[in-house]
Amino acid sequence: MRVLAAVCLAVLSLPCLSSAQQQPPRPQPPSTLRAPTRAEILRGEYGRYRANNDLLHYDLDVRVDPEKKWISGRNTVQFRMLKDDTRIQLDLFANLNIDRILLDKTELKYQRDINTVYIDFPQALRAGRTYAIDFYYSGSPLEVGRFDALAFKKDPDGNHWINTANEGVGSAVWWPSKDSWHDEPEGMDIRVAIPNDLVNVSNGRFMEKTDLGDGYTKWHYRVHYPINSYNVSLNIAKYAHFGDQMGDLTLDYYVLPGSMEGAKRQFAQSKGMIEAFEKYFGEYPFKKDGFKLIEVPYSGMEHQSAVTYGNRFSNGYLERDWTGVGISMKFDFIIIHESAHEWFGNAVSAADQADMWIHEGWATYLECLYVEHTFGYDDYLKYTNGYKTKIANKEPIIIQRGIARDPNQDMYFKGALFLHTLRNVVNDDVKWFKLLRDLYAQFKYKNNFSDEIVAFVQAVAPTFGGINLEDISAPRCFEIERRLRETLDIPVFHDDQHGTAIVTLAALVNALKVVGKRIEDVKIVMTGVGAAGVAVTDVLLHAGARAIIGCDRSGAVYRGREGLSEVKAAFAERTNPENLTGSADDVLAGADVFIGLSAPGAISAAGVRSMAKDAIVFAMANPTPEVMPEDLDGHVAVVGTGRSDYPNQINNVLAFPGVFRGALDVRASAITEGMKVAAAHALATVIPDDELGPEYVIPGVFNREVCPRVAAAVSEAAVADGVARAGRG
Repeated sequence: MRVLAAVCLAVLSLPCLSSAQQQPPRPQPPSTLRAPTRAEILRGEYGRYRANNDLLHYDLDVRVDPEKKWISGRNTVQFRMLKDDTRIQLDLFANLNIDRILLDKTELKYQRDINTVYIDFPQALRAGRTYAIDFYYSGSPLEVGRFDALAFKKDPDGNHWINTANEGVGSAVWWPSKDSWHDEPEGMDIRVAIPNDLVNVSNGRFMEKTDLGDGYTKWHYRVHYPINSYNVSLNIAKYAHFGDQMGDLTLDYYVLPGSMEGAKRQFAQSKGMIEAFEKYFGEYPFKKDGFKLIEVPYSGMEHQSAVTYGNRFSNGYLERDWTGVGISMKFDFIIIHESAHEWFGNAVSAADQADMWIHEGWATYLECLYVEHTFGYDDYLKYTNGYKTKIANKEPIIIQRGIARDPNQDMYFKGALFLHTLRNVVNDDVKWFKLLRDLYAQFKYKNNFSDEIVAFVQAVAPTFGGINLEDISAPRCFEIERRLRETLDIPVFHDDQHGTAIVTLAALVNALKVVGKRIEDVKIVMTGVGAAGVAVTDVLLHAGARAIIGCDRSGAVYRGREGLSEVKAAFAERTNPENLTGSADDVLAGADVFIGLSAPGAISAAGVRSMAKDAIVFAMANPTPEVMPEDLDGHVAVVGTGRSDYPNQINNVLAFPGVFRGALDVRASAITEGMKVAAAHALATVIPDDELGPEYVIPGVFNREVCPRVAAAVSEAAVADGVARAGRG
């Protein structure tokens, strides 16, 4: 399997000429290997003035005049500098006016180069600091690209119908942004003022609408997750709305009034689609924003949490049998394919257009899995193999990076068939679907290169086996794990609990070395007393910690607190020796360590400042930590998060490969607390003491020493704890 994973990039990067002879002649699009234009380079490369900063938030506030086909407004761009510099790069099409750019009240100078805008600052912006600029602009957007970018059209009744779709063209065609796949803001606000008789539907959760008193109404949506700029969407029409619910996930549908009957029939397929993809990959990734389908005058697009639909309210693709084998007409292709991008494309995103197969090849494969889930394995095979006739096999599907250009269409079909081939080589669906789920969990809410996905497969392939539970919340996870352990004599491991616990302890062991403290002596405050919080606490206690105070939304968990669940009552009995009460900020006073396993805002920077000297903060909520590292301003000695763009990423993927390898090597019947502590100490020793520092207390996820070292320690601990049924090989 390691050899298989190692050749993944080679397979994807080369044409497969052996089957090309089977294809009928077809008109060829321009070669994706042609020399790039200057505009493609300017937009595509991630050069100095993009790489020197990290996007944090957009606040886009625009006014759309349908009669004049005009847009105006501003985008507030918040970013953190990664390096000292006096210039950053944003993008806006050259035909649109830059009215002014402000830093606070200071008007900034800028230079334009085709669609690139270089913004200059009078003084150097400092690394680690957060800044926000207001970019004011106006103009009449060009209607270019496959779906006309921002198109001013009319519905069948002659009313305004305005929509955006600019994946290939880029977001800069209608709003100022960092028009690069490499960097996404952590969230966004979208505010759109339009005539009172129209409705706007955008990405994210609808917050409010405000009558401006001048014949216009402002619609406000909030995006709670990272979002690629090309996904940002306006959809303006006299929409009618209906909705549905799937557990706590809202389903909202917006269509022209005359489409209501067909929409209610077709959009009913949404629940089955979500059920299928959640089965294979995990819950819908944008639950806080909800799922929307929106009628548009083009075929459809994967705009995050606001999927657009124009498939004529019919099965197939534009009423055609897409793969030609009789399966496509059983379902609505656009609902399934474009929504599949919520998992691959929007949650798992490519960092460069060259790696677009991560979006399209995977989404096409998800179509195939939907067919298997809904209609059975035989139809899955027929549907998947139907894509063979669409492959041209003329050029690689991963092309030159650093240019703004889509790869050729084989990224859809060859990408899906490549994944189907891997499934057959693995020849074990339990292992295959576990790999898919783990891969999705590892790369969700990140911008990724193909090389990183291949490296992940290489890292985990040698460790398939055992039972690894994923994405099961408390308290169900405790009961499920208990029953499995009672009925099975093989290792059972809930990665969200125990993987997190192991990696947290490893990072803490090294962080304590950095600050010169002992685990027996420190006061530890933790927010989040769910699955991960309980597991982390148990491992820390086993490792020698004596003073742990857990906090939930109501504050400190203490003996005698009313309304505690059975799990939290038991937690209180073995923690909080002084029975402290109050908020998380209250109990942080004098603490040496904070461990966050909760949500953004669980503690404040002021609370952190009350901690003891040389404090350690592990703020692991994702994608937004409990407290942002840049807000701590040097008040702590060591900071770790769950994110890869900060030092000290505390990622549970460091644990489970080595834990399973070690357990399987000695045929362990269980995974004990001693094995977890041993794994943590082994993981900690991957970094030599003379290399430890405030920004390096935990190794990276692709460090090749991690898995074998953890495995060896786990095997030894299994023998010592009496759960090994074979000696170490």
